Amino acid sequence: MVPPQTRPRGRRAVLWLLHVAWIVVVIVTAVVVPTWRGGGVLRWVVVGALGYSIVSMPWLFALILRTRWNAPEAERRNRELLGQSGDE
Repeated sequence: MVPPQTRPRGRRAVLWLLHVAWIVVVIVTAVVVPTWRGGGVLRWVVVGALGYSIVSMPWLFALILRTRWNAPEAERRNRELLGQSGDE
């Protein structure tokens, strides 16, 4: 999955949200169903790890995507700063 270069708006944002939701559902299903059928302690370890991942993912993805979306602006500012320091 390659994140968009700019922040999606409107219909594109909804499509990206559905795409991410679909991927999360598929991954959770692929990991939890076989583990749940296997039983034992491993079942609860996997469920706990997935629960923790689901809770922490929005924060992590927001940080990564904000960095990616702001990269062109940051690059422009860095070039301006380098140009200013070279003039002095």
